[in-house]
Amino acid sequence: MSHKTKGKSKKSSGKSKSEEPINPPDNKKTINLLAVISLILAVPLAPLAIVLALIANRQIKNTGQRGQALVFATITLSTVIIIGLAGFASFTVLGAKNKKTPLPANTVKNESASKEYTAEEKKAADKANSFLAALSKNDYTAAYEVFSPELKASYKDGAIGFQSETEKTYAKILNKWSITEVASSSSEDRINVKGTTTFDGTATITTTGEFEIGFYNNNGDIQMYTWRISSGQ
Repeated sequence: MSHKTKGKSKKSSGKSKSEEPINPPDNKKTINLLAVISLILAVPLAPLAIVLALIANRQIKNTGQRGQALVFATITLSTVIIIGLAGFASFTVLGAKNKKTPLPANTVKNESASKEYTAEEKKAADKANSFLAALSKNDYTAAYEVFSPELKASYKDGAIGFQSETEKTYAKILNKWSITEVASSSSEDRINVKGTTTFDGTATITTTGEFEIGFYNNNGDIQMYTWRISSGQ
């Protein structure tokens, strides 16, 4: 005999748990904490802030929390900071690559102000100083040794010939000089060093003039190929 229960079966009330809304109404009133944290970290830790903002954005979509504006602000600010830092780093690297080195301490009688030169210009200025210092001491052999092989060959009898020709032209004693310009050609295979000079004339008269010394750059080997010194009043 079958057994039947009496009465009506109860109807299920409401929706199943699987059908309940994912986003509780209260979530719309709260701000996603990760979105706030990401904005705080945007300045000191921009890359990390972007990662946290993307995670916060996903949470917001799932929970219905507030904070979408914070996520947008974090990503925008962090991106600007990263681009700015990258640009600054590139500028710094290029600046370091093209940085000019200051001219070292000059000879005692050189009154050239401290300036900045490229490595090649610095070598040319150093050689110009050596040449002028030797002339100021009447050390023609040392001055001759600064010359390039081609310039040495232009003087008959070598250093003695150079001394003979120089003494005929510059009877006055070179006393002081000052480098006023060190300039490279566009191809940087020529470097000119210019400046002013002072000669001891007599006990009461001091003459002034100017000099120009030319160098060529042979793969970093700076060679002196020409020079000119005037001794006007």
